[in-house]
Amino acid sequence: MRALVLQGTHPELETADAAAPEFLQYYAHPILAGTVFAGLLAAIMSTADSFLNILSVSSFSNARTLVSTCSSLSAGNLQAPVSSM
Repeated sequence: MRALVLQGTHPELETADAAAPEFLQYYAHPILAGTVFAGLLAAIMSTADSFLNILSVSSFSNARTLVSTCSSLSAGNLQAPVSSM
């Protein structure tokens, strides 16, 4: 991309981060650009899936702890609060 800007065949980029998308959009073959963008979307989806998996495991672990705590309390161990008047 730098060579294209220096030759004057492409206008100067606003930021360095815009180099890859500009190159893929204007100079790469559409199949290559589509493959790169599909890979990028796949990486984003994989990361989101990992976060959802962590969340579900964490929630299940907390729910299992809550259920085991509740089941360990028997009816005889439960005491109703008594107010003295």
